[in-house]
Amino acid sequence: MSDIPPTEVEVPQLPDEVISEIFYLCDTLTIVSFSATCRYWRQRITSFDFLSQISKIWKMRGCSLFTHFGFASPVITSVDWIMKIDAVTGETGYLNLPFLLTQHGWFQLIRVEMGVFCIRYSSLGRRSHLVIWNPLIQMPRVLDDPLQRSSCEGSFTYAFAHFPNSVHYAILHVFKDEPDSTAYTLSMYTSFTRNWHVRISCPLYVQRLDPSYVVASGVVYWLADREDGDQPYIVSFSLMTLTFGQIYVPPKSMSHCGCLFVRDGCLCLASNNHTFYSYNSVIWQVSDTDEGVNWSQLFTYNGIGTLYVPVVMVDHDVIQVMERHLQLVGA
Repeated sequence: MSDIPPTEVEVPQLPDEVISEIFYLCDTLTIVSFSATCRYWRQRITSFDFLSQISKIWKMRGCSLFTHFGFASPVITSVDWIMKIDAVTGETGYLNLPFLLTQHGWFQLIRVEMGVFCIRYSSLGRRSHLVIWNPLIQMPRVLDDPLQRSSCEGSFTYAFAHFPNSVHYAILHVFKDEPDSTAYTLSMYTSFTRNWHVRISCPLYVQRLDPSYVVASGVVYWLADREDGDQPYIVSFSLMTLTFGQIYVPPKSMSHCGCLFVRDGCLCLASNNHTFYSYNSVIWQVSDTDEGVNWSQLFTYNGIGTLYVPVVMVDHDVIQVMERHLQLVGA
């Protein structure tokens, strides 16, 4: 053994604020793959507040846009792909999905929220699965499709949402127990239980839910398809209280067609009127409080041509997805 005594070096104690600023300089991939021996920092790095702050910082440095394309084909089941577009440079590339698709396979994009994909797919066109996938860390979680365990061939819909202020998520499956029945059932999978532990009988007004839906503050909203003469309404389901709700749409707020979307964390409805040559859209904000539901008109806009329903709002800008057809006229 050496006769030289060990030298003690005093390590400076950095304040938590300084260590946090160092972590804020890291990219998101480094943060999600980070591990620490200190329990305090393990909990802090994986907290929702810290991850939200990291996301805000990196959104200012650049982000990517994922766009789903698809068209019908008489040869194979479907032709679908997802493109990754850099929002700063405009560079595009294909997004490699974490599953194999044959010519008989298909996939359905249930939702993308907080950078996490929820996809329903079938590789061979027979047995289907659900996959929860973050393209950044490339660690998919594959689940059995609950529809495979049911013999019912009636209508069904899926939804994907995160719990408020949390990285945990839930998958909702609304379906009919029997094809001829009018009653629906909801089953829910959560990331912290990792099973379909919730099964609820839906109220009678849960009928003809539109496959498109929105999520705001842990509440899922569907616009119910109305029949002639029926007053339109919105169906809601809270992830925290596991309860349904019904919001009637006043006649002044609904016209030929409409859609739901979220603006600044608030539920909004786009009401659209259109003729052969022009269209008019009115944006309403829906506030569901203990005293009742308030409808406030935000703004309206007009246009000439085919009606395009707004998809999302960024600040005060309405983003629409428009489709262009190339028509060739022969001599």
